[in-house]
Amino acid sequence: MRECTEHEITIEKLLNVVHSYTNPIRIRVLIGDAWLTCEEARGTRRLHDFYLIKAHTEYDDEEKERLLKYYKDVPVWNITAWHDVDCREIRYGIEAQCYYKDVREGYLAEKADLKRAKERERRKKKRGADDE
Repeated sequence: MRECTEHEITIEKLLNVVHSYTNPIRIRVLIGDAWLTCEEARGTRRLHDFYLIKAHTEYDDEEKERLLKYYKDVPVWNITAWHDVDCREIRYGIEAQCYYKDVREGYLAEKADLKRAKERERRKKKRGADDE
């Protein structure tokens, strides 16, 4: 992960400043040409842009903690307002963008932690089934 300069806005700064006043917020990860060089894309389908925040309408302390744990020093740019209109409601929020190459380390670390947690849960269930 590259180091941010002092004039860049990081995810940590964005969440501390913007999110206490505006809900929801979206952080869009742009793949760009990163799929050409990243190992996890080789032999599989091409990576596509995605959002770091899982639930676009709900943002809670747990989500903020997750973002800060894995992505707090990632620089964001192109911070804009957005709105969605559907038949039931109009939603407004803030969207920021970042590059995959900047979030890659945190993304892979989060993926590995989730995999370990699932494996731990499977072992726990298996032990519980064996005890009966």
